Amino acid sequence: MSGSQKRQRGRAVMVALTDDEHAKVQADAEALGLSLSGYGRTLFLGAVTPGTQTRAPRDAVELARLSGQLGKVGANLNQLTKLGNQGQLVPPSVLAACLAEVRGTIAEIAEAINHDY
Repeated sequence: MSGSQKRQRGRAVMVALTDDEHAKVQADAEALGLSLSGYGRTLFLGAVTPGTQTRAPRDAVELARLSGQLGKVGANLNQLTKLGNQGQLVPPSVLAACLAEVRGTIAEIAEAINHDY
């Protein structure tokens, strides 16, 4: 699709909604990473249309953040494993702190996955 949206999409459809209906539609659109207009076109036409801008859903943003946290924990575990393999003593308090970080991140991931937006 070339040209601006204004030139390509010159027709508007008005839909009257209650506050509750609007809130639900807004939340559904955000969950899919679409604007209200993009979400409406998707519902009307059965597919995301060319030129519809998408963004990462809130869940994806949160899971990306948590994935980064897991990467950091993994790097710490790798360093501790390397020390252990070299015969160096790894203090139990350091291992316990790393394990607590792993458990905390797993709990955050479970909450993000099961959270109702």
